[in-house]
Amino acid sequence: MQEYFDIPNLRIAWERCLRGSNRDVKDYAGIDLFGFSLDDNLKNLSEVLNSGTYVPSRPAKFYEPKSTGAQRSKTILCIEDAIVYQCIIDKIATLAYEE
Repeated sequence: MQEYFDIPNLRIAWERCLRGSNRDVKDYAGIDLFGFSLDDNLKNLSEVLNSGTYVPSRPAKFYEPKSTGAQRSKTILCIEDAIVYQCIIDKIATLAYEE
């Protein structure tokens, strides 16, 4: 797991979370706080992930009305969960591309 959750991979995932285009499902407060001590937070996140003690948080959920009258479910992951998710997706995409 250390190759998945090393600091360089987590940093790339962090940058992709920042640049994501879906603005209404970002944890802006978490982004500001996490970015304040980015290097320390990435190091701590890597250690927790590699030790196997990481536990994801419960995401916030809200509903956006559609023009049809139905509602679209939207989920906001806390920034740590978003980074972990992005890091996993990046690794899967890299392995798939290499094949």
